Amino acid sequence: MSARRFFVGGNWKANGGQSFVRSLVADLNAGNVPEDVEVVISPPSLYLAQVRKEIAVSAQNCYHQDGAFTGEVTASMVKDLGLPWVILGHSERRSIFKESDELIGTKVAKCLGVGLKVIACVGEQLSEREEGKTTEVVFSQLKAIAANVTDPKGWENVVIGITAAARIPGLCRAESANHHYHPVSAISAIIALTVIAVASGRRKQGGGPNR
Repeated sequence: MSARRFFVGGNWKANGGQSFVRSLVADLNAGNVPEDVEVVISPPSLYLAQVRKEIAVSAQNCYHQDGAFTGEVTASMVKDLGLPWVILGHSERRSIFKESDELIGTKVAKCLGVGLKVIACVGEQLSEREEGKTTEVVFSQLKAIAANVTDPKGWENVVIGITAAARIPGLCRAESANHHYHPVSAISAIIALTVIAVASGRRKQGGGPNR
């Protein structure tokens, strides 16, 4: 199994236009990235083809089926564009668009199957945190993801992203946004329990207000 690298992902969501894209990409490509650091950026889907430079690019989401699904970008389309990564299960997809754990698990399987790498996101809503359900919620989310990583080597192509809505501006209260939030140890334990044979192969990415 390959050595673990530090992973930095930047998701700019539904922000900016073409001039913003050109400026940001120029700044990123001019930066010096250490060899032991993997950097991935995730622009809106309309601009994906404009940012394939020295830094890896990720789609912000995709659908698992081709066909009559108006408005969707599919896993096979992302792969056809030559992109290596896709984000799945972001807290905004779960909370606003009501994507279930099962759907996200299905997407994970499809994306890995077509040769994409996956940033699989987990994290609780503010109400779930306040009810003390963080571990329960994250366990359910990770269980659905792990069930769809059927090949142990598949974990080499999965990054676990922590994108709790309880820390995203507009979806949280100020005191919650500043709350010390580190479910990494819980996530490691959950992964070890669900996929203990390959737990050492996964990576984690911390999420927050800008992710």
